Amino acid sequence: MFENHFKRLLIICSIIILSFSVSSILQVSIGGAVKTFKTPGNHPTGMTFDGKYIWLADKMTYKIYRINPGDGKVIKSIKSPGFNPNGLTWDGELLWCVDADEGWIYGINVDTGIAEKVLESNSPDPAGITFDGEFLWLVDKKAKKLLRWNDA
Repeated sequence: MFENHFKRLLIICSIIILSFSVSSILQVSIGGAVKTFKTPGNHPTGMTFDGKYIWLADKMTYKIYRINPGDGKVIKSIKSPGFNPNGLTWDGELLWCVDADEGWIYGINVDTGIAEKVLESNSPDPAGITFDGEFLWLVDKKAKKLLRWNDA
């Protein structure tokens, strides 16, 4: 009986010591927002950074906003090429937007607001999109898959 209590106490002490050791190694801390801005629309659905500006899509205004990260002011807005912009990424040339309802991926020229490239996602539920420097990647929520494009 004494051995069982001693073993439990030893295990608990080990867990506590280990957790302190891990947190000191990883420098774990609770983060907090250092700056906040109100979004231009009430239903933001996608966001990316182009190296200078934040781009934010809103599914209720059907717009994509260029925002100054210093003060949160909208510099420009362009119409979303689709009805439900649900993901954004920047490839250095075009702003890519996924339309969750229509299943299209649009490569938008941010100066003109025109979709210069349009790709069919072949995805039942396209959501987030990113660019890795070479390829576009799309996530499909229903299929639980990542899809890579090489023709962007």
